[in-house]
Amino acid sequence: MNTLLDTRASVPDVAEWRAVPIRRLTPADRLALRVGLALVLWARRPLLPEREVLRRRAEQSRAEQGRRDAAERTSRLLLPPR
Repeated sequence: MNTLLDTRASVPDVAEWRAVPIRRLTPADRLALRVGLALVLWARRPLLPEREVLRRRAEQSRAEQGRRDAAERTSRLLLPPR
């Protein structure tokens, strides 16, 4: 009677491994990698304001400055000199 447990090795022997040939990159693979990289870079692009947004901001800034100037002129005309 054998008292030792008969278990399989956790790591297979090297002789059991099959050699898998390394596959070279084909032009289709290279194209797919470039397209994938371009999509990732496009998704991470910084969001720049569009022309319309920039134009609207400039108009709002000019209008705000005009209101400030008008309020200052009005206050100088209404308040007595110091």
